[in-house]
Amino acid sequence: MSENWKSDLSIGEEIIDNAHQEVFDLTTMLDNAINENSRDALDPIINFLESHVIDHFHEEEDIMSSINYSDSEEHRQDHAIFQVQVAELRRLFDEEKHTTHLVYRIRQFVDKLIYHIGTVDIKLAKIKNTHKGSHD
Repeated sequence: MSENWKSDLSIGEEIIDNAHQEVFDLTTMLDNAINENSRDALDPIINFLESHVIDHFHEEEDIMSSINYSDSEEHRQDHAIFQVQVAELRRLFDEEKHTTHLVYRIRQFVDKLIYHIGTVDIKLAKIKNTHKGSHD
């Protein structure tokens, strides 16, 4: 488990919480890539982000649908923005843009994801728990 992950960020779905913890682990991976001064170490980070914005976002959106989440459209719009930003990171990497610029952009992106987890995704836990309680 990531040293930066806090259990109060859990939404109560293991698959979602595990994916969120992996996002927090990216900060360590990025720090290691910086310390190693290794552009090649950035590729696995971008690969993770590419799969994250497809698989993980789909899982979240399935949960939102299953509980008739009222803010799902806004949440999906955030996901769409993240998908565009990850595609931009891949483009920058593939075009061999300066590593410092790429590291900065990845850090910004990961920070946005972490903020999203703590402010937007966390609302799913509250709604999900309320929804669950109404069916007990």
